[in-house]
Amino acid sequence: MNADDSYLNERIAERRRQLRSGVAGVGLLLALGWGLLLSYPTPSRLVPEPNVSTTTASQSDLLNGSATTALR
Repeated sequence: MNADDSYLNERIAERRRQLRSGVAGVGLLLALGWGLLLSYPTPSRLVPEPNVSTTTASQSDLLNGSATTALR
């Protein structure tokens, strides 16, 4: 009976070690992910301000020029 208890205690201890190892691995992956996410530079302005001096006609000219440049 004593040998059975020792075996079960060893199995429980091994399972706890595996669980701790898994939790540590997940924590490490989360920390690396957050570090990578936070290391990216952020834009200076999140929402661009509208340019009030630009008219619809000049916008379409700008768009046509950029579309031509993009297609080349």
